[in-house]
This record gives sequence, C-alpha cells and structure tokens, in this order.
Amino acid sequence: MANEDKHSDEIVILVHGMGRTRFSMILLDRYLKRNGYTTTSYSYRSTRNTIDQSSAKFADFLIETSENTPDKKLHIVTHSLGGILTREALVKVDTYFDEAKHVPVSSKQALPIHKINIGRIVMLAPPNKGSKAANFFSKFWPIPKILKPITELRNSEDSPINDVPVPQNVDIGVIAGRFDRKVTPAESHLDSEKDHIVVNSSHSFIMNNRNVQIAVKNFLKNGHFGTKK
Repeated sequence: MANEDKHSDEIVILVHGMGRTRFSMILLDRYLKRNGYTTTSYSYRSTRNTIDQSSAKFADFLIETSENTPDKKLHIVTHSLGGILTREALVKVDTYFDEAKHVPVSSKQALPIHKINIGRIVMLAPPNKGSKAANFFSKFWPIPKILKPITELRNSEDSPINDVPVPQNVDIGVIAGRFDRKVTPAESHLDSEKDHIVVNSSHSFIMNNRNVQIAVKNFLKNGHFGTKK
C-alpha cells in the first residue's frame, strides 16, 4: 500500500456528472485514497441549475477550500458535465477579482486566483465540443425541463458550450470512452489539453474502469497518462 503521506500537500476534488451524485465517484475516490491522496467530493444540483449557476457555486467552493487549506495544491477530477462546470468555474474565480468588480457571496475573505494553488485537472468523458446526443434529447419537451443543462451541451454552432472558456496555464488531461454514445471521443477534446487517451469504456461508469483510475493517478503525478517519469 502506498505511503499515506506521499501526497500530503495535495487534495483531489472529485466532481460528478449530470444526473449523478458524489457516490458515483466513490470507487475512484477509494483508489486515489489508497494511493496516498486526500480527496473531497463536490456535489451540486446537476439537473436543476444552469452551468452558469452551478459553476458560480463551484468557484466559491474552490475559493473556500483554498482558504481552509492554503498550503495544499488542488487537483480536480471530473466526469462529463463536471468538466464543463470546472472550465467555467476556474475563469469565474479569476474574474471575481478583476478590479474588485465581484466578490463571491459565500466567501467573505476570498483569495485572488494567483493564491489559489490549482494543480492538474483530469476530465472523464467531458462534452468539451458539445454532444450530438444532447442535440437529440433537447428536442423532446420534457427533457430540458428535467435536465436543465442539456440544451447548453448541444454541439451546434449556436450552442452555449462554444462560449464556455478554456482554462489557460493549467495541465488538463482528457479520457474518453471508445463505446461512449453520449460523448464521443471526438467531442471530448479540449484545445488546451496536455494529453488525451481513449479507453474501452462507455460513458456512465468510465470512472470505475481500472485502466482509467491508473491513468488518472499517472496524470496527477506526472502530467501525462503514461507511466514513465
């Protein structure tokens, strides 16, 4: 078993996807813990809030976590919608302190972005380019009411997904599922990605794939999905 103090200055934040809860990431959470990482799970109302609403709250969470653990590096591992949430939240954290125009409501003593020590980010099956499946499901009247962010994830030219910022100056790795019918490997790519791999997995349970878990660990440690140092 790995030394529990091996990554004592790092925290991994796990962010679930749409229609899921923090419990969907529990096996990955346990795997990372066994490998010496401290983890915390971020839970949000993934079906009832827009991406803008959810990302604002996640930005506050990142600031609060950084305030409480100022000596820790914060890694983020996301599933599906969680990756889009993270992209938006990281830029929000930055703009919150742009000429003091905005301060997060839940953070009275918030830190500027340069004092928030963001480490590496791994996105599992993220619809970075939008999703053709979202186009299809958005056409059915009840679904956008039940899954509020679904229309924002369309892959059309006028889709809001095209306006979601791409974080800069941070290592981002993307893992896509070869058999994913919700987010194809092509739709998962991010312009600023440092590494990208495709694994034999579908969408919903990609985080439980052992090869994925190993790849996540490798990226958090080395900045790429391979095993070489």
